[in-house]
This record gives sequence, structure tokens and C-alpha cells, in this order.
Amino acid sequence: MIATITVNPSVDRLYKINILQPNKLNRVKILKHMVGGKGFNAARVASLLGKDTYAFGFVGGNNGDFIRNEAKQDTYKTCFIDTGIETRNCIQIIDKNENKTEINEEGLPIPYIFYEQLEENVKHILEKENINSISLNGSLPQGINYEFYLKLMKIIKKENPNCKIILDTAGSIIKEILDSDIMPDIIKPNEHEIADYLNISVTTDPQKLMEEIRINKNLSRIPIIFVSLGAKGCLVKAHENYYYALHKPVKAINTEGSGDAMVGGILASFDENSNNIEKVIRYGCAAGTANAMNLKTGYLDPQIFNKVKQNIQIKQIN
Repeated sequence: MIATITVNPSVDRLYKINILQPNKLNRVKILKHMVGGKGFNAARVASLLGKDTYAFGFVGGNNGDFIRNEAKQDTYKTCFIDTGIETRNCIQIIDKNENKTEINEEGLPIPYIFYEQLEENVKHILEKENINSISLNGSLPQGINYEFYLKLMKIIKKENPNCKIILDTAGSIIKEILDSDIMPDIIKPNEHEIADYLNISVTTDPQKLMEEIRINKNLSRIPIIFVSLGAKGCLVKAHENYYYALHKPVKAINTEGSGDAMVGGILASFDENSNNIEKVIRYGCAAGTANAMNLKTGYLDPQIFNKVKQNIQIKQIN
């Protein structure tokens, strides 16, 4: 059984415009109005792959009502906490040249009593169910810092030392956590996030990234690292070994949420008690690719997933 935790979800709106003009009235066409939240996307993908999945998260206000109603169409079990605080909005604007502008609200402060309630809910599910893996997903609202994720990791490991923890976040949060004494089992940065962490230029060269990760004292402590490289594949550190995975080019329809789908695929592989790293890589990469081949965000067709999974080429590079 799987769980995902998303404390700063959003309602996402995708707008299309001819030319974005600052300081002027811009009339846009709305293309999508959808649930945002990395953990919700990962939970949806894992459940589509047939895994019993719990999705924990905060919701509130009209946007929270929208998320709850949309979740009724999904197959994961919802463990939402209604904070009464309006869930944030995230807006993407795409012009005729496919240039994308993003406007993401930070997320309003949430009283700490709700964080404590979430901690108790996580403890309860770990006592009640055999949870093989949990992902901690995305950014945090205003008024809370990385220490909340550290606290959750302590709770998870105390209740179930064998439960795998995937941390899928970026920026200052990941930097602070990796400077601490508590390490997740898996992280999943993309090429931009890993470059930011390593303070290097963005690259999709797996050999260069492998060398940079090897000499970084914090990254070398993490058992498994998936670096998603978009159409260029994925670099995976698995303990002392490094792998490069690639799928032949596919017709991408919507790449949004592919990283979240990768997390869902990784969670699904661990739910099968897989200690075969190549299977874990196949599940993660196939889920990310299958998402890109679907119009919906954080979604896949299981039949396409199974076809893609067979065509993932994996080679050890160290």
C-alpha cells in the first residue's frame, strides 16, 4: 500500500494567448482547469497502476471544494483535511510560440493545529495499514519550513523503519533537508533542480551529472536518486551504481506532471516489494513517458504504460 502527502496543493489554470503583453489588458482562452498538487498526481498514477493508494493533503475554500469533487473521479483514497484556508491558485500562460509564463501563489499560512492533525493521521495509517512507501510532495505554505518534512520523516521511520520515503521537492527545502541528519530514501529532481542544488549549469549529460553527484557529500548519502531529463531519459543513482535509462522518442502531447507520474511509478514498484532496481527504473520512466503521451496531467493509460515499460533501455554507466 502507498501514501502521498501534499500540504500545498493548488487549482491549476492553463491559459492560451497570442502574445503576452505586460502592462496591458490580456484576454486569454482557458485550456484547462484542473487539480494541482504533485502528490495528488503521483497518487492518481499509482492507483491507475492498480495500487491501493492514500492521498493526504490540505484543502480549503472554493478551490478545496473543487479538488474534493474532482478527486471523486479518481481511484485513490482521499485523506484530506479541510483547513478553511483557501487553497492556492497556479496559472500557466502559453503564447503562440509555446513560451510559458507561470504565476504560482505561495499558499496562505495554515494554523499549526492542522499540521498536528496530519501527523496523527499519518501515524494512524502506518499503524493500521502495511504502507510500503510514502512520498512527500512539493512546496510548503507560508509560515512553515523544511523542519515539518523532517518531522514527518522521523514519524514514518519510527512507525515503519522499512517504509521507503520519496522526497519530491526543490529549492531551499531540499537544500536544508539534505544538510540535516535525516535522509529520505529517494529524491527525484529534474535537470534544472539538480543543477540548482549542485550550483552548476543545466545539463542533460548523464556522465557529467554522475560525476557531480559522486563528489557531493550530501547526495552521496542518499540511497536512490532519479534525475529526470525529459526526452533525454533519466539518470539513476542506486547506492554505488549509476544507470542511464532511455525510451525511443514518442509523440508527447502534454509533459506537465510527468515528474509526478514518475514518482507514482516508483511508488507502484515498491508496492510490489521490488528490490530489483531495473524494475523500479522501468516503472518510474514508463510512468513519466506514458503521462507525456496523454492529454491529462498526472494521468496515464495502463496499456500504454505496459507497452512503454518493455521498451525502456537501461544501461549501467559506472
